[in-house]
Amino acid sequence: MHKRNLYRLFACLALVAVSAMIATMSSAQAPAPPAAAPALPPLPQMPPSLVPAHVVDLMTAQGSAVFGAQWKTIEAKIVEVPAIANALPEYKTTYDIKPHAGEAGFDDSSWPAIDATGLAPDVAAAKCPSSGTERC
Repeated sequence: MHKRNLYRLFACLALVAVSAMIATMSSAQAPAPPAAAPALPPLPQMPPSLVPAHVVDLMTAQGSAVFGAQWKTIEAKIVEVPAIANALPEYKTTYDIKPHAGEAGFDDSSWPAIDATGLAPDVAAAKCPSSGTERC
């Protein structure tokens, strides 16, 4: 009798061990839980709603004089240059804009200076076609 109880105990332990192994193996093969939703980007920081203390119009001579601004201009040119490194073989050249006035140490001393009022767009030229065949 005592032996039979011992066999039953071993059988129950074996069943518990097998069921634990099956649960472990099945959870290892289960699909991964869904990833957490990505964090939303932070909201933009809004400027305070204060009335400006000073307003400067740099398109006027007086406004430019406040900061000692001197306006200069030159026509940009589209130039053909060698293609960038690792480009596809069929692309031997590409196009760039010259001059690159935004580069550090750029010398614009040879550029002609213009009056601040010359910065305003020419509305008539913008609305009229360049062909001259149509009326404005």
